[in-house]
Amino acid sequence: GIAAAVYGLIGLITGIAHPYYFIVGGAAAFFMALTSNTMPTKWNSRRYAQAGWDDAVSGMAAHLNGKPDFSLPPQYAHPIVIERTIRVIREGRAETIEEAFGIMKDDLRALNSSVTVSQKEHDEVAAVKPLFLVCDYKDEI
Repeated sequence: GIAAAVYGLIGLITGIAHPYYFIVGGAAAFFMALTSNTMPTKWNSRRYAQAGWDDAVSGMAAHLNGKPDFSLPPQYAHPIVIERTIRVIREGRAETIEEAFGIMKDDLRALNSSVTVSQKEHDEVAAVKPLFLVCDYKDEI
């Protein structure tokens, strides 16, 4: 984008045909790339995302520290995860929360692109499966 804009400015001086198209098109491409978060910046890096993730997990762990009856790991403390764990118990597939959580994790592992599910199930899985993939389904990270 910058190169096209510079070419257009040079062309304006040297007299090429239609230099304004290069200037406007190059500037538009530059600003589009700038606003689309595709350029590496301080706020668009793996280190920044990892720091945000670590802050979120440690904040949730601190919040759950005073709640001994909450038995899910802090990185999985999501309403959909809790709802799916309760659903496993209601279906009679598990007796305890830990057992239900393990079954729910196994259910998520079994879901892939070849499995057909309802739209509601798809929305739930799309919301929480990345949590499990990032943590490699481990309870301690």
